[in-house]
Amino acid sequence: MNNLSTPLPEQNRVRISTPLLARERRILTALLMGPVSREQADRIGRVSNSPQYIATLRSRGLTIACLRRTLINEDGTLCRPGIYQLSRDSIPLARELLSIACQGA
Repeated sequence: MNNLSTPLPEQNRVRISTPLLARERRILTALLMGPVSREQADRIGRVSNSPQYIATLRSRGLTIACLRRTLINEDGTLCRPGIYQLSRDSIPLARELLSIACQGA
């Protein structure tokens, strides 16, 4: 796993040149604290399409898994909500992206 002082690979430098949107910052900050459900990501990001923002974060080089749980919803229907989780290897890049976003804010 990368240490915070370890420079990021050159391919990641390109991905961090564009600052994060406020919505992306809120979602990424939450992911650094632990797993986030799709519904939580919508609320945290103040969006109704958090999967799109997760995809954008992934395109910046972050590895974000979507774990599926099998549940029965309030209507008695089987459902499989997603839980997003940032990989440990992506933590240094996530912190750098947020650091750059804070410098530009």
